[in-house]
Amino acid sequence: RLTVSNPRHMIPILDGPLYMRYNNLGRLTMGESIADLRPDTTHTRDYASEIMRSNAFAQEYNLSINGGTKSMNYLLSAGYMNQPGLLRNSDYERLSLRGKFGVQMSRNLDMQIGFSHSSTKKHQAGGGDSGAMMRTLMLRPLESVGIFKDGLYIDEETGEILDANSEISNSLYTTDEKKGMMTDFNLALNWTITKGLVFRSTAGYRINQNQN
Repeated sequence: RLTVSNPRHMIPILDGPLYMRYNNLGRLTMGESIADLRPDTTHTRDYASEIMRSNAFAQEYNLSINGGTKSMNYLLSAGYMNQPGLLRNSDYERLSLRGKFGVQMSRNLDMQIGFSHSSTKKHQAGGGDSGAMMRTLMLRPLESVGIFKDGLYIDEETGEILDANSEISNSLYTTDEKKGMMTDFNLALNWTITKGLVFRSTAGYRINQNQN
């Protein structure tokens, strides 16, 4: 199964000229001199779009088989999911396995064996996805000198890196990774003593690991 996600609503931001008008108005209200940058000479940069994906394509696959004989049956299934986040540098991946076996050991005794395994891996922007977006929305929406690419300001003529936008760089290059794994084993013995009366004995074991 393939699905696509895209931002349903982007928070509108002030453009550069309007930002500078409000900035200068605030300075005058506080009795300060206005900024040297004139509103009519500024350009707008939407920094939020720098860390967002316009589309995120997720994929999920599942497979199962079953069968058996008169005295034995089985069911096996596997699943895989990969889901990129709408923020660049974020994604979620999951692999799952499951099995169940039944054995009729005698007329009155049967055994059931089962297992399941799930492993997950999650990446998110440094400091958390929501924090990265909030910090980015708080940046001034002004065009800075040079070409801006992947969080870096680059001189258009020489290709030299002039400066780095720390918030954008953190979102694009700093990753928090979380891994998880859980495995379950279970065993059940059913002894039919008489019709309507069954003695059942069960045992199970679980392994759970998380890594940040």
